[in-house]
Amino acid sequence: EKKKQMELQKKRQEEMKKKQMEAQRKRQEEMRKKQMEAQKKKQEEMKKKQIEAQRKKQEAERKKKEAEKKKQELERKKKEAEKKKQEELKKKKQLQEQKKKQDAERKKKEADKKKQEAEKKKKQEIEKKKKQEADKKKKEAEKKKKEADKKKLDAEKKKKQEADKKKKQEADNKKKQEADKKKKEEDKKKKQEADKKKKDDDKKKQDADKKKKQEADKKKKEDDKKKQDADKKKKREAEKKKKDDDKKKKDEEKKKKQGADKKKKDDDKKKQDADKKKKQEADKKKKEDDKKKQDADKKKKREAEKKKKDD
Repeated sequence: EKKKQMELQKKRQEEMKKKQMEAQRKRQEEMRKKQMEAQKKKQEEMKKKQIEAQRKKQEAERKKKEAEKKKQELERKKKEAEKKKQEELKKKKQLQEQKKKQDAERKKKEADKKKQEAEKKKKQEIEKKKKQEADKKKKEAEKKKKEADKKKLDAEKKKKQEADKKKKQEADNKKKQEADKKKKEEDKKKKQEADKKKKDDDKKKQDADKKKKQEADKKKKEDDKKKQDADKKKKREAEKKKKDDDKKKKDEEKKKKQGADKKKKDDDKKKQDADKKKKQEADKKKKEDDKKKQDADKKKKREAEKKKKDD
């Protein structure tokens, strides 16, 4: 009987041990499955993050290329505008030169025309003078004196008065000869003065033209310098803007990268905390299940011992 009881007890212990091992195996299997699922989920999250990071990187590259393309387009348009501006300036300069040349030619033609008219007038006056020398009439002499100038007219008038007063043909003839001689001298003097005045006017015109040209050259030089200074300033401002834009872009990319790195680090920490919490909860549950099993085993053992004792 004792032997039977011992075998029965041994059999019960073996069954209990089997049950404990089976329960432990199931718990371990459950835990392994949970760990594998967690690892799989973690890998999927990592993969998703990597794909998102790659997509963001590609998007940033694309935006960078578009910005570069836009920059190149702006540079091209700027060069075209500068070229067009230079061509317009060249054309404007050519037109100004052409206009200046045309004005000079026109002025020269006008001067030549005036000269020809003066020579023609002079010739006509000489012809008229010859006619007046032949014609001794008072009216013709007076008219000739009037055309010469007012001063001569006064002198001729005075001479006429003197001639009328003397009433002698000889005196008139002598006076006429003297007047003709004086007229010739005055004409000669006037011609010399006219030639001198023309020469002076020509020199003044040349000096004025030279001065205008010097002022125009000076203004052009100042305008060219102003334009060069403005172009240099624009270039410096464009280079500074580009440098600022590049720095801003780099700072934004760095900030985005830091943000992405921080988010990844935070996500990893959250994942680790969650895994740690799950493990702690699983350990706690295992500990509680083990305790419950131990309590149940103890209770069964007590009940078995009680039953055996009662039996």
